Amino acid sequence: GFLTGGVRKQLLFDTGLADGTGQTQLLGKPGTTASPASSRGFAPSPAVATAVVPAPLPRSSGPPVPQMPVVAVSLGGATCEFTFMSPQSSRPGKPCLPPAKFWPYASNSSGPTILGERIVAAATQAPISREECNEFVSSGDHTWCNKVMGGKGIVGLSFANEEQDAWSEHLSREFSVPTHLYNCQQAPDTSTNAEPLPYQRSSTCLGPEKATWEGKNYETLVTHLGTKEPLSVHLKLDTEASGWLVLERFLSNVAVLQKVRTLDLKAVFGIRKGFETELESVSGPDILEREVRVMEQLRDHFRVAGSDLETYRQGWRPETDCPQGACEEPNMHLAGGFAPFRFTVSYVSKTALPIAVAAGGSAAGAIGHAIPPAPALPISAGTIPPVVALPVSTPSTGKTCTWVLKDQVSSRPGVPCLPPALVWPYVTNTPWRTTLGERIVNAVTPRITAEECDGFDMYGDQTWCNKGMRDRTATALSFGIEERDLFSERMSNVLHLPCKLFDCFVPPEQSPPMSGKAPNGTGPCPKDGPHCYETPYFSYRVCVGPKATVIDQRRYDTLASVLRGYRPLS
Repeated sequence: GFLTGGVRKQLLFDTGLADGTGQTQLLGKPGTTASPASSRGFAPSPAVATAVVPAPLPRSSGPPVPQMPVVAVSLGGATCEFTFMSPQSSRPGKPCLPPAKFWPYASNSSGPTILGERIVAAATQAPISREECNEFVSSGDHTWCNKVMGGKGIVGLSFANEEQDAWSEHLSREFSVPTHLYNCQQAPDTSTNAEPLPYQRSSTCLGPEKATWEGKNYETLVTHLGTKEPLSVHLKLDTEASGWLVLERFLSNVAVLQKVRTLDLKAVFGIRKGFETELESVSGPDILEREVRVMEQLRDHFRVAGSDLETYRQGWRPETDCPQGACEEPNMHLAGGFAPFRFTVSYVSKTALPIAVAAGGSAAGAIGHAIPPAPALPISAGTIPPVVALPVSTPSTGKTCTWVLKDQVSSRPGVPCLPPALVWPYVTNTPWRTTLGERIVNAVTPRITAEECDGFDMYGDQTWCNKGMRDRTATALSFGIEERDLFSERMSNVLHLPCKLFDCFVPPEQSPPMSGKAPNGTGPCPKDGPHCYETPYFSYRVCVGPKATVIDQRRYDTLASVLRGYRPLS
């Protein structure tokens, strides 16, 4: 592991795999106790942790369990029941991930808990219901929503490193979908299937760039999906085979995203593929953070049909693996101890299966309930009341106020000085207009002091309270980027936060950040220089609106949808 409260030195080493994948893994310390493999051949690490359980888990010795301000969104509670007691893998709905009965690790750090909770929240939030799908089809490590499977012109593309691809076979035989398996690690004739496979095979692999690596040919998703019709591809990806940069590229390309109907993703965390050379100088914790953010961004475009998280939790037995409660804490885990290092999640495109819209036009809320429509403000048909003397008038419009920070261009903290004009400039003087103006100014007049904030940060048209800007695990979201967005640049370059940019109006060729051409997490940015982001940013051709829809070929999503899954105050 490389996170235990503070940052422990990460251990990167080449596994030297015989198949030539050149995979570099971020693993725990050598000598860590290994747990027996589950029925599916995966050994859930005996290192998993907590930080926010209703009550501390019992242990005989060791450090106390801190109560961290992390919301355990996906534990399922100690009383939840596993969906199937059989070895069946992927399961629809929200998984049952109960906490361990005792704390199995020698330490308990907040950082790993936050990462683990974020991963599971992204992979389980608001799953699709059985009614929406007209039934599920679960087999192996995938769960499919019947309503969107197959059809005229639909194809299946699988990028993996297995000799035999059960996913392709199942898709072909169950839904009559022609499939194509891409695998440069296994020769086409090595399959143990005695009958002709119901899919085509190609000896190419998937990578972030078109290249040749260790004698293997790698192609990009753009190459394979570029000519496909919208929503015409059932796609299977495996980060253990293709790495995570492929997914970052995928999420940054709206045109490619629109081709995908369903996505089955095998997610293995804390690894770097040998051909991902641009990650060579990136630290282990930063690689893991980028992987977590990919999972969170997938939620922006896809809905969850199911996962095999519950199966892995069912196979994790800390009472056998860590009976003394002294196993090494892993680099990510849930608040109840389970470590979601590896699992497969099945997605459906939000375009193929939109979130149900409740009566009145409101989209489903973050916890699956309809967002109540805002009540209409009463419109008075009677006489407009006289102007009410509002408290803002005295401090902000008095004749004797003086300009504060008069040399500070644009936004300023504190109560603004808004003196009246020396003469009345208008032909009329209407009470209700005055009332509206006074109410607006009263609503936006700041009352926070510099002492409360430990000072202010003023830049352009924003003033930030320093005390509220210290969470380095937060994310900056900016809507309306245009040609350049100084808000997100400052969030990135001063506060070092990752940023998500949303704009459906500006032509990408006129906006370096929206086209992805602005420097993105590549190093220090010059002060007052051109477009530049020191931390990773992600751009989306999406605008925010009152409901999810498409108007004039522009896509709109709700703020509730964008914020879904983020923890409080993040």
